Amino acid sequence: MTGFRPISESDVSELLALWSACFPYDPLSEGLLREKIWEDPDFDPELNLLAVASGRPVAFASAVVRPQFAPRWGWIKLFTLPGGELAGMGSELLAEVERRLAARGASILQIFDSAPNYLVPGVDPRYTRFLSFLEEHGYRRFDDTANMETELQSRTFDTAEEEARLAREGTEVRRARAEDREAVRTALSRYFPQWVPEVERTFANEPISLHLAFRGSRVVAFAAYDANNLGTGWFGPMGTVPWLRGRGIGRVLYLRCLRDLQAQGYKKAIIPWVGPVSFYYRASGAVVTRTFWRYRKRAGY
Repeated sequence: MTGFRPISESDVSELLALWSACFPYDPLSEGLLREKIWEDPDFDPELNLLAVASGRPVAFASAVVRPQFAPRWGWIKLFTLPGGELAGMGSELLAEVERRLAARGASILQIFDSAPNYLVPGVDPRYTRFLSFLEEHGYRRFDDTANMETELQSRTFDTAEEEARLAREGTEVRRARAEDREAVRTALSRYFPQWVPEVERTFANEPISLHLAFRGSRVVAFAAYDANNLGTGWFGPMGTVPWLRGRGIGRVLYLRCLRDLQAQGYKKAIIPWVGPVSFYYRASGAVVTRTFWRYRKRAGY
């Protein structure tokens, strides 16, 4: 007997085993799996399905609709393919998840890159079977992105001289405090609205994993870490208001975050979904370590 049922927290060990069998380059811990599924701010139990055959879990899907986007976007955050004679259940599972996403108003469907809570920003092209599966079901590659990494061991991230220079220019740099939350939200809502949920999460960490630059009482730049994928050395997001870019503010905030990650014992920091490769290379010697292909399709096609 085959069918689908909602994922339960009691399924964690089976979900981890299914994921590991399909995606060996992207290991999931129990804590990370819980973060991706049940701790997602838009978690919907009806969009998290386990495929079962003869009483045995054979595949699962975790999906989400982000209501803040217009038109509404739906994301398949995690998805595994069954093997052997049950391979056809992958198509059935995908069709069911797509149907449920469309019923919730999602008109565009994307794979994995479900900011603000995502594991990877696309599909590693080494997963050839999964790429083929997506393309056979109407998904089309529309963009590429990359992750970078920077070494943290035996490094010194001294920003004192640069911070003194910025202070002379009227820019104060420091770690975020609880009372900064509203000022941070105001600045991000105006200049970086897509990053509000990720940055908000840093206020739940101890210490707050967010460094800020101020001009007077206004937040003019920020850099975060541990805003997503806790326990992995995840950096970002970061940003500077347009009229202050190029003055070294972002570099100082970035190095402050690396110093914190180093103090936590990480050997490397991961810089995901990178835009300015040259910035991270110049600032810390970071190198591109992974590439990802991004896929989407219109619901109903």
